[in-house]
Amino acid sequence: MKVLGLFCVCLSVVFAQQPLKPCKTDSTCSCTNVDGYIDLHPIANRNNTPYFRNVTNSPNYIYSYNPCYAFTEGSVCQNAAICQLDTSVNQYYVIGYADTVRSIADSEYGLIFQYTATTDMPLPSTVRTANVILTCDENREGELQFVKEDPIKTYYFNLYSKHACPIPPPPTVPGPKTTPVWTAPPGRPTGPPAPPSPTSVPVIFSLKAVVVLLLCILFVLTFLCGLIILAVCVFSAKFNSTNNDKAELGQSANYSHKDEMKRHLKNEF
Repeated sequence: MKVLGLFCVCLSVVFAQQPLKPCKTDSTCSCTNVDGYIDLHPIANRNNTPYFRNVTNSPNYIYSYNPCYAFTEGSVCQNAAICQLDTSVNQYYVIGYADTVRSIADSEYGLIFQYTATTDMPLPSTVRTANVILTCDENREGELQFVKEDPIKTYYFNLYSKHACPIPPPPTVPGPKTTPVWTAPPGRPTGPPAPPSPTSVPVIFSLKAVVVLLLCILFVLTFLCGLIILAVCVFSAKFNSTNNDKAELGQSANYSHKDEMKRHLKNEF
């Protein structure tokens, strides 16, 4: 059962991960990925005030956020994208400057707009990071929720908005083919340039070389024919000589046989 439970947990982790879709930053609150164009300008104030106010999940901390444009709250939170107010001491902290935004494709949360802030108030110097998770919701204009601070001084927010939904690019319609118009450079006659002249084929063999080559081939063939005729004559002469020798041997054998018969008959009588 433990093994089965562990297997189910692993499956849930695998399927819970978001597909990575990097988003190219176009401005401080817009980017483009494979799904389309995301633009938060409609939910951003331009009057140095935050669009989202009084965002909290505890009585001690309140957050403010304005996409696209910096705002100011209190004497410390200036040029900010996200501010934190500690109500217990009435102290503001910048947790993300507007000009530090970058888009991140995260396997767990999806698309994130991340902001950073390095401040000297309070001392010592402190680095804070704010992550705004963009969640597409066609039914909401814009709603910001605080998620967690984990680890310390690293903050996560969920931004639910129809403006976080990618706008697909318009379909590409092929236009009519156009013929490029040639313009003569200064000091040149008008009219399109003349077509390039056909490249001449280099002459490999001249007529004289061909004639000499044919004569050489004819000479070689004649020489070969002469050799063949000479070989036939030599072979024929040898063949005739061999036949004559055989005939002479046969005739000598006949004479010897006749002489032997004559001697034999003479002895009998």
